[in-house]
Amino acid sequence: MSYLAGVGLASFTLFLASLNYTGEGGAFEGGANYIGSALATFGVAAGVVSLVMAFALTYLVDRNKISKLGVKIAAGFLVLLWFAAVAFLTFDAPFEETGNGFFACWCGFAASSAYAYREIFGFQLEFRNGRLSSVRLQVGDSSAASRRQSSAELPPPEGA
Repeated sequence: MSYLAGVGLASFTLFLASLNYTGEGGAFEGGANYIGSALATFGVAAGVVSLVMAFALTYLVDRNKISKLGVKIAAGFLVLLWFAAVAFLTFDAPFEETGNGFFACWCGFAASSAYAYREIFGFQLEFRNGRLSSVRLQVGDSSAASRRQSSAELPPPEGA
């Protein structure tokens, strides 16, 4: 499953979970809660925008109708959108407790970040033995990378 499919699934889940909290009072205790309702509306909008972008990017990339720069910009926008969703929707209202909306926000952020990492830096994220093993940046000349590699092969310091 591609990262954009994960973004699409998280978008749809966030959309459905946020619908429950919109309107007058939504699912909040004690009646109307304007801030929570406004944030839930943001959740609905973020879910729709992200879902449309995931479908559009999938279509455009498969048919080579978007430039590499366009993909990078769209991937960066998705990361910013999901970061805002996590920041605004999971720390206060409406998804401060774990549930579909909470996990949709965090999974959408993770999937969009992985997609942006792949598109911007050109590396695929890999997990080995339950650990992320492929995060790397090569900036500058390759001799710096070889110095880092040779220093990683040094024996541990005494007393360690």
